[in-house]
Amino acid sequence: MFKPNRMPVFESSMLPRIVEQVRAWDLASSAKGDWTVGLKLARSYTSALANSFIITDIVRFRGPPEEVRQTVRNVAAADGYGTKIWIPRDPAQAGADQADSYIRTLSGYRVEAERMSGDKATRADAAACQANIGRLGMVRAPWNAALTEELAAFPRGVHDDQVDALSLAFSKLEQTDLRVWLKLAGR
Repeated sequence: MFKPNRMPVFESSMLPRIVEQVRAWDLASSAKGDWTVGLKLARSYTSALANSFIITDIVRFRGPPEEVRQTVRNVAAADGYGTKIWIPRDPAQAGADQADSYIRTLSGYRVEAERMSGDKATRADAAACQANIGRLGMVRAPWNAALTEELAAFPRGVHDDQVDALSLAFSKLEQTDLRVWLKLAGR
C-alpha cells in the first residue's frame, strides 16, 4: 500500500516552511506487543513543494499505562502549545473514558479525541496516496528504518501502530484548507 522509497527524506536543517503541525497518538494497552506511537506531522508550503507533508518526529516505545501517560505529557511539553494533539477515542465506553482522561491530563494544551471507525487500510489510504507520489516525506532520523519497514509491510505486517498514528495525523492536517493557513501566515 505504501511505497516508502518514494517518500522524500529531508535534513532537519533544510526543512521547507512549516505552516501547521499536529501530533497524533496510537496508544498501546500494555507494555508487551503493540507499540505506543506519537507521530508529529507537519504541513509545509514552498513554491517548489506546493502543499506537502513531513513526518518530523516519532516517539515509539512500549510501557505500562502510567509511563505512556507521562510520556504523552512530556512530549506535549516538548512540542509546545502550537502543536495540536490528537488521540484516538475507541468506540466503547472504556475508550471514551480513556480519551477524556488524557484530555484532562493534557489540560492547557490543544488536544482532541477522534472516534476511530472503519478499517485501518481505508483510514491509511489518503496518506499512502500522497506518500506514493512524494508529497509525504520524513526528516532524516534514527526512527526512519522502523517507519519505512512498517509502511512497506502494511497492511499485512506484524505492527501497524505508526501507520495508525500517521493516518490520524494526516486526516487532521488535510481537513484544513491550505488557503486558511497561508492567509494566517501572511502569504
